[in-house]
Amino acid sequence: MPSTVADHHPLSRRELVARGLDPDDPQYGRGLCTSCHGKETAANPEQAGGWNRR
Repeated sequence: MPSTVADHHPLSRRELVARGLDPDDPQYGRGLCTSCHGKETAANPEQAGGWNRR
């Protein structure tokens, strides 16, 4: 599948922000298809529910 979603990798956006790193820096990103991005996010308990779950 072609990449359609930007994914933070290897750390989540929340982890990057907590460490004082720029979450929009391309070195912390990768492209994933929507299905793979959903699986990656759902598999990580820290990310379940997305960025707005605090």
